[in-house]
Amino acid sequence: MGTAPPAYYTSLLATSAAAFLLISAVCAAEIGLSCYTHSDGALVLLLFLLFGLATLAFTLAMAPLFSNARLAALVGPLLYFLSSQLYSFFLEGGELSDGQALASLLPAMAFYLGASQTGACRRRLAGTCASQMAQYEGSQQGVTWGSVHEGPFPLSASLAFLALDTLLYLALAYYLDAVLANGARDDAPVVEPLAAPLSDRGVVVRSLRKEYPRGVAVEGLSLQLPPDAITCLLGSNGAGKTTTISMLTGLVPPTAGDATIDGRSLSAELRAIRTSIGVCQQVNTIWEELSPTQHLTLFGRLRGLSGGDLAAEVARALQRVGLQERASVRAGALSGGQKRKLCLAVALLGGSRTLFLDEPTSGMDPHSRRAIWALLREQRQGRTVVLTTHFLDEAMRS
Repeated sequence: MGTAPPAYYTSLLATSAAAFLLISAVCAAEIGLSCYTHSDGALVLLLFLLFGLATLAFTLAMAPLFSNARLAALVGPLLYFLSSQLYSFFLEGGELSDGQALASLLPAMAFYLGASQTGACRRRLAGTCASQMAQYEGSQQGVTWGSVHEGPFPLSASLAFLALDTLLYLALAYYLDAVLANGARDDAPVVEPLAAPLSDRGVVVRSLRKEYPRGVAVEGLSLQLPPDAITCLLGSNGAGKTTTISMLTGLVPPTAGDATIDGRSLSAELRAIRTSIGVCQQVNTIWEELSPTQHLTLFGRLRGLSGGDLAAEVARALQRVGLQERASVRAGALSGGQKRKLCLAVALLGGSRTLFLDEPTSGMDPHSRRAIWALLREQRQGRTVVLTTHFLDEAMRS
């Protein structure tokens, strides 16, 4: 169903921190045994971890500036490399000038000032390198927690700047993502004010359009999807079915136009809309190590269910899609059709008032497909159901 930017950036930072912690531990162990033999291992680990997080934040801040992935892949690394080559601008006759703080606003420079190679650094700067770790290693002392604050630009300053860079670039990424990303630039097409919805219930789409750099995926789509009914979007691959579902669920923003879901505007009230919709995406959104019961319990808690209500709803969801006998099996061991059933069960969880089902029966055998059609007809009361499919018979039977 998509996530709000704060949740997205928090989860990305948390998962990346776990990965960087492992990588940093390996790097700290390797370098600690070869270069920083006298320095405290925890300081080396912390330096690499903060460097990884600051670099991640820096790349996130650059991402909204690009609308083309290939261009970003070419220009992004080049910009990062250039940012790491500014050391000479802060040298005056081999001595560091007063611009260390300014230079440390770039993650690569903050890291370099904190831990440049001992031999090369001392030869270039005649023993005056701002890298306290390198300087202390050269004197056979190393940097410890007791000496971390010593020197004109101590290691503690580099660590502090790396932490500051992480927060600064995450804030910048959040701002640029809201202002520039996804086609919402100043040159984006102007959206005309919308007329009043035809109904407070159901889904009303008004002149919805989605344009990508390579072409238009959805052009001027307008339709009304009534409640207590199943509306099928029938078309071949590339017809724009998945793009339409993605726009209506907030996964991608429309280039122009708007829609209302139960009277709420997609452009202005997306957060409120997400509390009442269920989505079965075209790609299975499951974790292979979790069982169907664990999946439904997780999503049920996200829906606000708990205790006996949660257990009862999970049991009903498994029974609806016929997964009772596979309730405790790893999702990775399920067949393709059973994985689709699990995704459908997640979408039905918690009494979602609007269901968006993107090819929910793909990969199922004919018997299972007929059972799902019957289930959807049963579940349409009190709901607005939008279903995409390649098959005319599925559209007619649903």
